[in-house]
Amino acid sequence: MTDPYIGAWSLLIEDTPQGNVSATMTITKTTEGAYSGTVNSDVGAFNLYDVKIIDRRLTAGFMVQGAEFDIIGNFENSLFKGYVSGMGDDYQANGTKILE
Repeated sequence: MTDPYIGAWSLLIEDTPQGNVSATMTITKTTEGAYSGTVNSDVGAFNLYDVKIIDRRLTAGFMVQGAEFDIIGNFENSLFKGYVSGMGDDYQANGTKILE
């Protein structure tokens, strides 16, 4: 059975200091079963760390210009609904899975 979370997700992170930011979050999984991922966005590319997906809920962290951010949200079939938080602010981050 294919893991439904693995693959590319198109996200829109809203109302950040840089405006609305489009991003592609790519989730991968090692043979040991650990998740990892990357985010490619208008403002740069970032590696996700501490990636966990439990009961359809994603938590992960990433660094932007030395500042720590978190992405947290829920997968609902091919939708992702969540937010990015960092530097005292939360930003809506919603998206859809990119079907190959």
